[in-house]
Amino acid sequence: MKERLFFLLRTCIFWVILFVAAKIVFLIYEFHMTSQLEFKYCLASIWNGVSMDIAMSSYIILLFCVVLAFTFFLAGKKLAFVFKICSTVLLSLFLLIIVIDLEIYRNWGFHLDMTPFQYLKTPEEAAASTPFSIYLLTLSMYGASLFFSIRIYNRCIIKKLETAPPIRFYFIPAFLLLAGSMVIPARGGVDVQPMNNSFVYYSKNIYANHIAVNPVWNFFYALNHVDNFGRDYDCLPKNEANKRFEAMMKDNGTPPKILKTGRPNVIIIIIESFSSDLLEFPDIVPNLKKCAEEGLFFSNYHSVAGRSDKGISATLSGYPAHPGDAVIKNTVKIEKMPNIGKTFKNMGYYNSFYYGGNINFANMKSYSNISRFDRVITKKDFASEYCSAKWGVHDEYTFKKYYDDLKDLPTPFFNVFFTLSSHDPFDVPDHVIKGNSVKNKFLNTALYTDKQLGIYMDRLRHSKFWDNSLVIITADHGSRFIKPYAETEIARYHIPMIWTGGALDYTGVVSKYGSQTDLISTLLHQMDYPCDEFIFSKDLLSPDVRGFSYFTYRGGCGFINKNIYQVYDTDSKSYLINEGAKEAEMPGRVYLQTSYNYFRKI
Repeated sequence: MKERLFFLLRTCIFWVILFVAAKIVFLIYEFHMTSQLEFKYCLASIWNGVSMDIAMSSYIILLFCVVLAFTFFLAGKKLAFVFKICSTVLLSLFLLIIVIDLEIYRNWGFHLDMTPFQYLKTPEEAAASTPFSIYLLTLSMYGASLFFSIRIYNRCIIKKLETAPPIRFYFIPAFLLLAGSMVIPARGGVDVQPMNNSFVYYSKNIYANHIAVNPVWNFFYALNHVDNFGRDYDCLPKNEANKRFEAMMKDNGTPPKILKTGRPNVIIIIIESFSSDLLEFPDIVPNLKKCAEEGLFFSNYHSVAGRSDKGISATLSGYPAHPGDAVIKNTVKIEKMPNIGKTFKNMGYYNSFYYGGNINFANMKSYSNISRFDRVITKKDFASEYCSAKWGVHDEYTFKKYYDDLKDLPTPFFNVFFTLSSHDPFDVPDHVIKGNSVKNKFLNTALYTDKQLGIYMDRLRHSKFWDNSLVIITADHGSRFIKPYAETEIARYHIPMIWTGGALDYTGVVSKYGSQTDLISTLLHQMDYPCDEFIFSKDLLSPDVRGFSYFTYRGGCGFINKNIYQVYDTDSKSYLINEGAKEAEMPGRVYLQTSYNYFRKI
């Protein structure tokens, strides 16, 4: 038994060392990039990437545990032969990925994913773009690495297994249990969010982060998400779709100026799951209601989808959601997208991001680095006694730190705060509303979060920052906790957007339809700053803009304006809702086609 356990331990160490060695080779191969990086970042990248290397190695150990469980009767050279086959297959596949990844990154600046396979449709053109010398170099590196890796593994790992005696059948559960335990390191721990690129991202230097990524893990992750970013949503010829899209987004108007200054401090508060339904409960959200009545309230504002990861990228990058997976998880793509954090940095702002949870959630660590936030505060910045919520730190503590830190910030500043207490399972310290129904639990947490919002806003009103600050309060998405909406109902996505603060020179209600993508253009136009790169964002204050809201769910997309309400199901290829329009108008489908093809192109 112990021979088998030591074999597993040696195997794990071997694979981790191999993955670290692959990073060193990567640094050498990409020398043109490495030479621009300080040596300390090379070491930091290798160190930060070890957790992903261990995760990938854990999958291998999981597989080997299962094999050991069902080969308990084998001993000596027969057992060793089985694992020689297993290790040879894995090394052949994984080293192929590692070696190909070197050249892919050198040419395209991102790790191997499904993108190269798109060019298999035109193999001649794909082959013509790569010199023969590169094929020769790649093949040589692959052959050499495979030869020495197999030789080392057989001599140092397999050799000692040849003396292992057979074991009794009752050890089978032990190996299966050990296999199951490998799920923990494979997913990066026991936290809510499983392993993703954010676990190893640590720097604002994208190349330093890319070094840390395990290319084998990254490839299989991309393979698992291939359907999410590989669909064809075209409904019209490209030129016709572009014309219709441009007509939808047309804006030759001049919005009224509603700010007292062109460069206010900007604070965006994104509240978890705060749907507009909550405004029907003034006793639950009195502070949100007060802000809406005293500020500028956008009454027909909608989230682009029903998940946080999609709402965040829509709000801060002005990019809509897809029916498949969240674009924020595709680090390569979001690096190329415009971003409001980058924009404010270019305007000379000090940027910060606050979230009381695990910053690895929804790949937000990668996103915050890309967004050029000077300061990122997460649950790791709080003492352990404050991390008492399932998702991290309760809103009362993060709101307090969010305010207390203001006095030390350079001005002007741009802050984003993403709350978490109103996330399921609604475990907040206050228990004012009794009852175990989902609705009552949610209302109780909404009451708690609104209370913390009120405390924060009262403190801000009496601070030196108030007169020169614009506060934008919105949500990451709507919810079904109060009313059981179907995913195809527009009310499911109805969220508030409220502008308030001392820098605001106008109050009232904007009833024009809009989505999270529209926050950026509406804001930047008030600051007389160009925002042409945010092509999916429109100014809701411009008199020339024809407002509309757009959303997606897992199987389709929806569109609504003052005349039309359409929901198109991409799986069944039919309209589930079609009110006020002929099917040929299909603005939602045009918007989806344009946004998705933009994503595939960048």
